Amino acid sequence: MEQKSALAVFSKFLTAAREILPFIEIQQVPILLEIARKLLSTLKELADDPDSDLQHIKGASALGEEHWKGKPGLGLGLKLGSREPCRMVAWQTPKGQEVVSRLLGTVTSAP
Repeated sequence: MEQKSALAVFSKFLTAAREILPFIEIQQVPILLEIARKLLSTLKELADDPDSDLQHIKGASALGEEHWKGKPGLGLGLKLGSREPCRMVAWQTPKGQEVVSRLLGTVTSAP
């Protein structure tokens, strides 16, 4: 029964992520949550953190104001510093904070 409950919460979370941010890729959601958990970390620190499930930081640039391909980003987290991804610093924008709060609200309100 506990597994079914966990799956229901997970399903509700993923549905909320798609409703809140229809263009976010599913692998970007853990990155967004890690940025919220570990403020002012370099992207390399986020990827190397043993408490993190992130294997890599691919897709992190799309969370910023501008995607690495020059396209507009989602505006949820910013990166400063070197053009080398491992030296870029990530933190949440107000929009990112709001999105994380809404996502966490779906989990805490789940039955």
